[in-house]
Amino acid sequence: QFDMDVKANAEIWGGALVELSGNAIKKAEPGTGKRYRGILQSQEKVTGGAAAGDVQATVRRRVLAKFKVRAGGWDRGAPSSTPSIGDKAYVEDDETVVGHNDVGTANTVDRSELGEVEVVDTDGVWVWV
Repeated sequence: QFDMDVKANAEIWGGALVELSGNAIKKAEPGTGKRYRGILQSQEKVTGGAAAGDVQATVRRRVLAKFKVRAGGWDRGAPSSTPSIGDKAYVEDDETVVGHNDVGTANTVDRSELGEVEVVDTDGVWVWV
């Protein structure tokens, strides 16, 4: 674990996946080329100050973290699909993953890979971050 600068005016909930924005962190969002840094250690919401670095937060790396599975189904176009161990997980938001990297019907790449599913629970999946 290590301390990192929080992006100006960013709001990050405790336990959320975070990504780099410049040299500071913010809550993870879908998109390509993302640099996910780990899980926010705080159990409470952290709010960045007026400038990046006014506030610091502790981030845990190399941890097995639990994520929700997107309600619309694991695979695109298959609402009842479920994840399996070894599947690639792509970021939907700071607490949710999905099993495909596109958000539209044109098969465009709109999400970055987080890692492989290690454990499947009844209410989510576990992925190394």
